[in-house]
Amino acid sequence: MKNQNIQRRDFLKNLGLTGLGLAIGFNTNAGNDLTINKIDAAILNLEINPFIIIDTAGNITIVNPRPDMGQGSTQAAPSLIAEELEVSLEKVKLIQSNGQEKYGSQQSGGSSTVRELWLPLRRAGAAAKEMLIEVAAKRWKVSTDQCYASDAKVYLKGANSSFGYGELADDAAKLPVPTNPKLKQPADFKIIGKYNKRLDVPDRVTGKAVYGIDIEVPNMVFACMAHSPSVHGKLKSFDDTAAKKIPGVLQVIKAERKMPHRTSEAVAVIATNWWAAQSGRKALVIDWEVSEENKNMSTDRYFNEMTEASKKPGVR
Repeated sequence: MKNQNIQRRDFLKNLGLTGLGLAIGFNTNAGNDLTINKIDAAILNLEINPFIIIDTAGNITIVNPRPDMGQGSTQAAPSLIAEELEVSLEKVKLIQSNGQEKYGSQQSGGSSTVRELWLPLRRAGAAAKEMLIEVAAKRWKVSTDQCYASDAKVYLKGANSSFGYGELADDAAKLPVPTNPKLKQPADFKIIGKYNKRLDVPDRVTGKAVYGIDIEVPNMVFACMAHSPSVHGKLKSFDDTAAKKIPGVLQVIKAERKMPHRTSEAVAVIATNWWAAQSGRKALVIDWEVSEENKNMSTDRYFNEMTEASKKPGVR
């Protein structure tokens, strides 16, 4: 329990939260059948993820479970939440999940980020908004339909009164989580489908952005892959004598990636640092077997075949 408390405290410290306030999580493996959960400070040990966390200063943090490989998940994920939560993107802080299984699927491919998180992320944002509105309504002693949320605040209709999300977060955390929060209609979207500046661009161009290659964990090793020079080439043999003489190289192994249609083969050099792994890969002597279907494959042939195919009738 002591270690868990330290973990929770370090997690909050790393987020820069001044107080816990309201935390919402959901089961990322549930697909569109969202299970929303409230995360109390006493059990905040990253067991339910991703999180929407609103601290008492009004800071809003979410954990993005999908890596950004240029497709914009670091913009898409917070956009879905911010839309329903009624906050601007500038007021959302995003942190990336760290690869642990409890964060659910963390793969990037198949245009799956928005498609699979479209409802879960929006519902989580809408649930948090409804809880905040309920607290504000109780303080004003009015019904919730006399209140509305906008720009990280809850307003009383027809009056010059409002509460910031941070002022409501602690009390909202004590409420039951709505099981079926009302979602906005597309016609009311302010963020989704609209032009918004990519908030991650400044860090990328100034070198502040953290990439996968920047991450280090205790007892971490590095691997550098040697792939076949031809598509789906087979590994006949390899000589790792020279590679293993390089300081830092720990092991050289055959690697396979099993796909639905076939298996790709490669050689992995594992080392204590990236430079050693890369140097070890360059020192490998590998004999590849080119598959029959790819013996005559070339870039020119590929483009010529595609050009000719484009002149034929398409499939309807």
